[in-house]
Amino acid sequence: MTQNMCANPTHIRTVVHVRRNHKRPYQPAEFGSCLVDYFGITDDFGRIECSMKDNIVYLQPPPPSTPQGMERNRLKEKDVEKKVSRFQHPPFCVARKITAEEKAALPPEVRGRGIDVGVCILLEASDGRLLMTRRAQHMRTFPGMWVPPGGHIEEGETLETAGLRELQEETGLEVGLQERDGACQILGLWESLYPSVVYMGQPSRHHIVVYFHLRLHLTTSNLQQRLKLDWKEVDACLWLTREMAEVVVFGSHRFSTSRRTPITLVDREGVHSTGVLDPTGLWKGVPESGFEVERITTGTRSVPSPVRSIPVTSQVSSPHEAPVTSQVISHHESGKLTSRVRSTPVTSQVSSRHEPGQFFTNCRMDTSHLRKREITCLTCLRNYLHCIIAPVTLCFIFVMIIKLFKK
Repeated sequence: MTQNMCANPTHIRTVVHVRRNHKRPYQPAEFGSCLVDYFGITDDFGRIECSMKDNIVYLQPPPPSTPQGMERNRLKEKDVEKKVSRFQHPPFCVARKITAEEKAALPPEVRGRGIDVGVCILLEASDGRLLMTRRAQHMRTFPGMWVPPGGHIEEGETLETAGLRELQEETGLEVGLQERDGACQILGLWESLYPSVVYMGQPSRHHIVVYFHLRLHLTTSNLQQRLKLDWKEVDACLWLTREMAEVVVFGSHRFSTSRRTPITLVDREGVHSTGVLDPTGLWKGVPESGFEVERITTGTRSVPSPVRSIPVTSQVSSPHEAPVTSQVISHHESGKLTSRVRSTPVTSQVSSRHEPGQFFTNCRMDTSHLRKREITCLTCLRNYLHCIIAPVTLCFIFVMIIKLFKK
């Protein structure tokens, strides 16, 4: 990944070029400049058109709507594949925090880097678990963070082939076409700076990370047997279940801290062993003041991700165990992040095929058990009110009757 980018003398950096007007030429993106702001996106996320050619990723606003036939011809003439994807950054984006004076004070080699490009692949097994890797502690950026497998782009690679190569290098999983359940699709683009918060120091790296999703026909157990982690880049991996995904998305504490969730560790000899996950890393969203903590990165939490309505593992002890049905996360839709708990009815049937418009961060919960609890509470409240109102009403009627007799 990023740690080894400069160690390879033949590596050519892939950088970002941008433009706001389709009639103007592209310009290299400036290090430390917030691209979400550059494109006039006011809600921390929007849509952007992305294409790549000759190790340059080009970003521009989506073109005006045109007939599909005309759009295909336009893409064919330019011989460049363009895709409109979701584009976002964290609400605490460092590029928004630093001043012009602070940016000018950065070392020349940092200030002149521009914005690099990284890719990662959210690999989903046929039983619905997602593969996460923990970056090695010696990595230059985001050490000890849980992320999907990914890294830089080498010369001549496409975004997808770079992601698949990084997946194979970090985890040993080489995915054949016959093992895929559908195409490898872009989920979204994420703007990332490191350090990720201003109180940890001035930024030294600025990336646009392209997230892909790839679902396989193979189960978690099959893939676990083929794992061969590269200790130079990762020191552990984890199969994220749907119940754990609820914790990641909503930051809830429903996942018991006493539960022992196994992770796969690798030592410097390449030998695998079994460790235990620190569950607090699932719901920690931002680093604590003064130091970084083990957590799932904000980009991984926020980027769009398709999830299907399948049984959820409620007892996590081994990736070889069969899932146990549980009502946790069942539906995802496009749009802004929904509220943490919704009491509105949710359709329990979701398409089993990937739909790019469905988002990980916009998931709804199957809240039928919460609605039952709500009904129970309302019944108790109604009974309580009846106990108060009924005697008061009877007293009022009794007093009125007495007054009538006195007259």
